[in-house]
Amino acid sequence: MAWQVKYFKREDGTVPAHAFQEGLPKKLRAKLLKFTKEAADSEGKLGGGYYEVCHSRPGISETRAKLGKDLARFLCGRDGDRLVILTGVLKGIDEPTPDASFDGAEAFLAEYNKTKSVA
Repeated sequence: MAWQVKYFKREDGTVPAHAFQEGLPKKLRAKLLKFTKEAADSEGKLGGGYYEVCHSRPGISETRAKLGKDLARFLCGRDGDRLVILTGVLKGIDEPTPDASFDGAEAFLAEYNKTKSVA
């Protein structure tokens, strides 16, 4: 059964991933949303490096899309049949993902695990 794609909603009502995706260029946003849906539809078996588990960060996975020299990533958590989009990061294709981005995603995952709140 395909996973449901949900956005984590903070206790204050904000949705960090919505703010991130709205700031992306339209073509890059469309690609990221497409690959996220395909990852969910395939239950994480999407090839091509578009969906990966972050082995150094337990509980965190990512969907990614690139356009030119930009790479957009949704940092996600899993909850049963839910792929919960926690936040995102935009970076150059040759740059490492900042630790602060993973730290933020882990904090959002901890908050989600307490509240189970999604938008």
